Amino acid sequence: MDEDPTELNDLAQSNPAKLKEMQALFDQEAKANQVYPLINWSDLFPGFKKFQEEVRKRK
Repeated sequence: MDEDPTELNDLAQSNPAKLKEMQALFDQEAKANQVYPLINWSDLFPGFKKFQEEVRKRK
């Protein structure tokens, strides 16, 4: 976070082993804390999907 506070650099491609490790840790903690099922924001906010599409177009 110190080197890339806005998280503009996608490190998942350059370090797939760390990505896999972090995904497993998230899954473990999510199950332990009853986080699943994850919230589908477009179900809660109908305009969210359109908003996401607009943001993607700007990149």
